[in-house]
Amino acid sequence: MEGVKLQVEYWVDTREPLSIHDGLKALLKNVRYRKLDSGDIQGRRIVIERKTLQDLYNSIVSQHRFHNQIEEFVAYAEQHELTPMMLIHGSFNDFPKSLSINYNVIYGAIASVAVRYGIRTVFYVECDNKVAALNRALRIAAKVLEKESLLDIPHRRPSRSTQVAFIRALLRVPQRTATELLRRFGSIRRILLASDDELLSVPGIGKATLRRIHCILDGR
Repeated sequence: MEGVKLQVEYWVDTREPLSIHDGLKALLKNVRYRKLDSGDIQGRRIVIERKTLQDLYNSIVSQHRFHNQIEEFVAYAEQHELTPMMLIHGSFNDFPKSLSINYNVIYGAIASVAVRYGIRTVFYVECDNKVAALNRALRIAAKVLEKESLLDIPHRRPSRSTQVAFIRALLRVPQRTATELLRRFGSIRRILLASDDELLSVPGIGKATLRRIHCILDGR
């Protein structure tokens, strides 16, 4: 009917904990539980896959599980003409102290999601406060769903030193090489998408580093 604005409904998958449903409901109207075929939170144009750091790590170390999930998620989004987004939150302190965590595996998976699948990914981690990380993640999700756009995601460009540290950890290269990679290509994404010849022209980059980049993008 002309002049009447239809209310948008937002869906939370029935497998999600009550804290996710209630947290979004405090930020948005018309939040409902519904079993989703893929993703965890869905609006009219956006579908969000939500993972805690522990969920992410567990799915990565389970052979093929992580990339199978992402491929199914992307296929679902394309089938329903939705824009996919991944929301990762938590605290590294949540992991048992007895568990030896390979942080490069986590960083590599996030890079793969962004570069290989083209999914906008928000990675929000608090060192020792997982509740704060969750609340921040839910506020981001609510804003994206309400605006129906990923362009309004709050974004703070990481400092140059943070980017260099990420490159060092991800590619296992020295500080000088990581700094030169960032200077030449401008961003981590462009480094991962650079050609073999472009990368080999950087001092300190050899075939071993190329293999690591290929493994990241191929999900191995």
